[in-house]
Amino acid sequence: MFSRVLRFCILIPLLWAAPLQAGAPLRIITVGDSITRGAGVKSGENFAAVLEKRLVEKGYSCELTNAGIGGDTADALKRLQGGVIAKKPDLVTVMYGTNDSYVPKGATQSRNSLVEYEAGLRKMVAALKEAGIQPVLMTSPPWAEGAPLDGAGQNPNVSLTGYIEVCRKVAKDMHVPLVDHFAHWIAAAKQGVKLKSWTSDFCHPNPVGHQQMADEILKVVFPLVEKLSKRKDSEN
Repeated sequence: MFSRVLRFCILIPLLWAAPLQAGAPLRIITVGDSITRGAGVKSGENFAAVLEKRLVEKGYSCELTNAGIGGDTADALKRLQGGVIAKKPDLVTVMYGTNDSYVPKGATQSRNSLVEYEAGLRKMVAALKEAGIQPVLMTSPPWAEGAPLDGAGQNPNVSLTGYIEVCRKVAKDMHVPLVDHFAHWIAAAKQGVKLKSWTSDFCHPNPVGHQQMADEILKVVFPLVEKLSKRKDSEN
């Protein structure tokens, strides 16, 4: 009798930890620039890798592809079609703004105007929706305190802030989930966190920064993954 009870007690946590869906794995792609790519950290330390690990730990079968490219901007619609939509993902995160807003040395204007940036985001979101893919917009994290001045002789956050507002507006207008990294990092700074401790060079997150980003993404993405997984399971 005791052995039967023991076997039953062992079985309960095993059943609880079993994958929540047994069909085809959920495909997630993260699109963005070098912050998404994970410049300065090991491949398993960027937020995409951390996110995949967290979802697997929660029992989901996921295939996560990091499609971040250093220097990329919101003019990425052409790349989105061939490199992302063609792979038929279930969910795609989109994060641009750092490169778009930056005023290079020797220049007086941002690489992309606010109008160009907004148009790029809207086109990408529309293309993903048309393909039946769940888009998730994300704001870029702010530059850390002490960041070098940009080409306009000002802190890069002065320009970036306007692009953050545009990203939030596009998410609201197009009814797309938003992960607001910028707001999270600014709130942490107001509580005394030195954002330099979350970055490797004032801009690119270090492993700690990527962990912070993964935590914020999971809050928004987990309910979506749960919904998409159930839908996919019912289709199989």
